[in-house]
Amino acid sequence: MAYQNITGSLTPADIQEIKAAFAIIQAKLPFLVTLSVEKRRKLFKATATSAHKSLSTA
Repeated sequence: MAYQNITGSLTPADIQEIKAAFAIIQAKLPFLVTLSVEKRRKLFKATATSAHKSLSTA
């Protein structure tokens, strides 16, 4: 569903700057890993119920 009231555009130069910034971030954080879909599914999910349980046991 497209939003009627939100517009935006990027110039090719802007896109190149953004890509360069991401490359710098990746170079500065070499310890980051890519998780498979299966590993992401197994990660802890913060929900209202789990947050409430964590707060009540603290």
